[in-house]
Amino acid sequence: IILNKATLSLIRQTQKYADGYEYAVEMKENQDDLDYVKVAEGFGCRAERVEDPNNIRNALKRANDFDGPSVIEVLVEECTDCSMGISVDSIKEFE
Repeated sequence: IILNKATLSLIRQTQKYADGYEYAVEMKENQDDLDYVKVAEGFGCRAERVEDPNNIRNALKRANDFDGPSVIEVLVEECTDCSMGISVDSIKEFE
């Protein structure tokens, strides 16, 4: 599974929460120019891109049912903050 967010999340979050700004943290080519599905297919994998989170479960089922390697690229909202922390018992959740 490739979680394609098109931003440098941890850098963006550090800038946002520690420094109060967000600057130069986009990598739009990851969603626009680079086709992970074609790359995976070039390596002989079954591959698909999921843009709607409601379709993830079915994509996982198709990958599981396939007799061979499978890649699922999931587009993730770029503005969503990731849970983070230095250890499992100190993870900070963001809304």
